[in-house]
Amino acid sequence: MSKDKALTQKWLVFLLTIGQMYLVYIVFFIGIPDANKEVAYLLVGSYTTKWGDSIAFWYNSTFGSQSKDMTIARAQPVEPL
Repeated sequence: MSKDKALTQKWLVFLLTIGQMYLVYIVFFIGIPDANKEVAYLLVGSYTTKWGDSIAFWYNSTFGSQSKDMTIARAQPVEPL
């Protein structure tokens, strides 16, 4: 992965995290009108799921797996015996 692409992805995760914290702040401290609660909870749930996916990519096995795949792709083939 190129350095620019990695930096872009890290910034996207950072911005998603800021958005997640803002949504949590709105739900717990500002409040949501009763008429919009179902839609707001659906939005928060969907956003939280995608935020969790992005965090899982960087801090769980997916990023390591992608790095491993790139290493294998660059490796020289082994000659059969």
